[in-house]
Amino acid sequence: MNWILRVFLVIAVLGLLGGFFAMHKKAFHKPKAADTGKIPPGAADWPFFRGDPELTGTSTANLPNRPKLIWTFKAGEAVESSPVIAGGRVIFGCSDGNVYALRLRDGKLLWKFASGCAVEAPPLVVGDKIFIGNLAGDFFQLSLDNGAVGWKYSCGKQIYGSANFFKTGDGRQTVIFGAYDFQVHCLDVTDGKQLWSAPTKNFINGAVAVSARQQVAVFGGCDAELRIIDLKNGKETNAVHLKSYIPGSPAIRDGVAYVGDYAKELCAVNLADGKILWSYGDSRNGAEFSAPPAVTEEQVIIGDHAGTLHFIDRKTGKKLGYFRTAGEIDAGAVICGHDVVVADKSGMLYIINLDTATEKWKYETGIPISASPAVVEGRIIIADTDGNIYQFANPEAAPAVIKK
Repeated sequence: MNWILRVFLVIAVLGLLGGFFAMHKKAFHKPKAADTGKIPPGAADWPFFRGDPELTGTSTANLPNRPKLIWTFKAGEAVESSPVIAGGRVIFGCSDGNVYALRLRDGKLLWKFASGCAVEAPPLVVGDKIFIGNLAGDFFQLSLDNGAVGWKYSCGKQIYGSANFFKTGDGRQTVIFGAYDFQVHCLDVTDGKQLWSAPTKNFINGAVAVSARQQVAVFGGCDAELRIIDLKNGKETNAVHLKSYIPGSPAIRDGVAYVGDYAKELCAVNLADGKILWSYGDSRNGAEFSAPPAVTEEQVIIGDHAGTLHFIDRKTGKKLGYFRTAGEIDAGAVICGHDVVVADKSGMLYIINLDTATEKWKYETGIPISASPAVVEGRIIIADTDGNIYQFANPEAAPAVIKK
């Protein structure tokens, strides 16, 4: 009797333990939010040059873990206009004067618009509208759906930089861009009417970064001035003189602007008072900066003309590391989590580990790349100076036939 009772008790205890471990096993394997397959907020589109109005060059998207060339598209001439992505479309300008819209999934041409002159400026997409300028100084509002012209504004001189977007205090939507007429132009999104212009002393090549929090716009030019202007009226609040001209675009994070110049220096500038917080230059590995920086909470990443990708502490300006690519870097890097996507003028595309500054993956196009990459969930889009557009994704994202 005692023996039978002991067996019964052992079986009961084992049953209880089995239920306990089974319950906890299910809990350990419960899918997390990141495993649901849903696209994180902000990762489905890349509507701005550099990803956002602050031009930070960062994305919440996950990169493909097994990048493969999924499709290519051949435009008429060189593409130096960094692509943007919105509404399942890839939008870019071309030296043949056209603005192109491709289907993101398979690279199919959806429409193209003849602007009348070469287009090197990256597009901007706001809602269902595209805003883009060309080298004749014409600036267009186009339909994202079919490329139809909503309105046209002319400044008379080359537009190389992307437009940016902001809302005024009364809710008016506006676009802002610089040009070779030494001016920054602010237009009403609805009708293209000029609201104000801000004068400078020389050409403006890059895009204007916008801080909605500080209500200022920041840009550099060939006069070597980093200018800070009031978004309400275009009045200059500060001008910071750097050592040489500024060919690229700045980036803004937490009230500080980061910009490189042709004197091989990267500067951090406080937007509130225009003071330079730190300047960085690498005497051994450094060269001129044309590329825009990418900025996270901890780091600033920027490439130079010697092909060095610099990793810099955002708070102190101290060098954390560097990675040497095969060619000059004009394109801005894009940071996705712990990875950095960057392309160079030898035609190489890299994924670099942000924490160790080491190579994880690369692909050789063989053709110089000047345009910055665009990144959305699981996809990387780049363009080269021979007019090729490339999409890289995981192999399962491939369409039935790779488009040539």
